[in-house]
Amino acid sequence: MKAARHFRCSLGKMDAFIQTLADQDAGQPACAGLCYEKQLTGMNGRPQKTAVSIEALESGHYRVRFDSSREILTMDWRWKETAPGQLELTYEETGGNEQGLSKWNQKLAGLLFGLSAKKQLNMRLDLFEKQLEEYQWQD
Repeated sequence: MKAARHFRCSLGKMDAFIQTLADQDAGQPACAGLCYEKQLTGMNGRPQKTAVSIEALESGHYRVRFDSSREILTMDWRWKETAPGQLELTYEETGGNEQGLSKWNQKLAGLLFGLSAKKQLNMRLDLFEKQLEEYQWQD
């Protein structure tokens, strides 16, 4: 699922904000190639050990992959300056379980819950926007 938003923010400020979020999540200075483990709640509501891999962390791009025993999720953030102090952010989530019946169930669930997933994606972007605004006021 993919969505785009426009923000009032400089490219440098967005780069610093994303770096701060990545550092906080990793619990250490983050960079492309960093791998670590954390406990996340799975689709069944139970905590599960998840391997996290930062695949890209550079100006204008952040991609992170979450691998658990049941699923793989990739979050891809891309941002570019559209005018001075204006950015377009594109966020895309991909993933799932690629095994037989699970793959079929995921496609069926995607059809049934597509609107809910889009709503959750927009809520995630709303939260991101609020955090970005708070971060910009810190200076």
